[in-house]
Amino acid sequence: MAYGMRTILFWLLGIAVLVTGLFLASSRIVVGKDPLLYAGTYSCHIGAQCLLYGADEVYRLEIQGETRLEWWWNLPRNPKYQKLTLAWDSDSDEGRAVVELPALEYRHGTSQGVLTSDVLYAWMSGAESEEDPSLRDAIGEVMAYIRKAGRGELPPPQHHLHSHHVEDVVTIAALHGVSGGVHQPLIHTTVWIALWSVGMWGINRRRLMSLRKRKRVSREMRQLTGRE
Repeated sequence: MAYGMRTILFWLLGIAVLVTGLFLASSRIVVGKDPLLYAGTYSCHIGAQCLLYGADEVYRLEIQGETRLEWWWNLPRNPKYQKLTLAWDSDSDEGRAVVELPALEYRHGTSQGVLTSDVLYAWMSGAESEEDPSLRDAIGEVMAYIRKAGRGELPPPQHHLHSHHVEDVVTIAALHGVSGGVHQPLIHTTVWIALWSVGMWGINRRRLMSLRKRKRVSREMRQLTGRE
């Protein structure tokens, strides 16, 4: 009975040590800000400010998006966006539309369709504006950026702004970040569980050997007592 109680206490203490180690392994003191393998659930978000340089006007377009909360074995490097919100502002018009990726299907007010360079040009410039080749070129760059967001080809999420600039055509300055749900640094966790398992096996092995030795000595003592 006493041995059974000691066994229960032994395993309770071992589990407490395991949980404490896992907590320390996931702390920023041990892991730092950028762990090599940080498995968990993450969502990515992007906010891009675009300046499109027309012949006589600078057009502004804002792109916002967020991915679903998904499991990643590492910090997300190539998230694929399923939805983006576009908001534009020019001297002639302003508006907002939601674009589904990668199909480029949009909802703009009561209208729906597939987003093309012509559609975005009409939104930005207004229906009765004169043809602006410079704006056409800028919109081509923006459409390429939107397609990359749907294919997971944007620069990896980071703490700093990334920018795409084509002189006299377009400037895109974007903050591409990550927010996490439940996550655990995989390397640190694996190493700690391995060390804990080896330690518990070694300690438990010594306990079993000690128990067998005591039983053997006790049996031998009983045999000697019986002979006397």
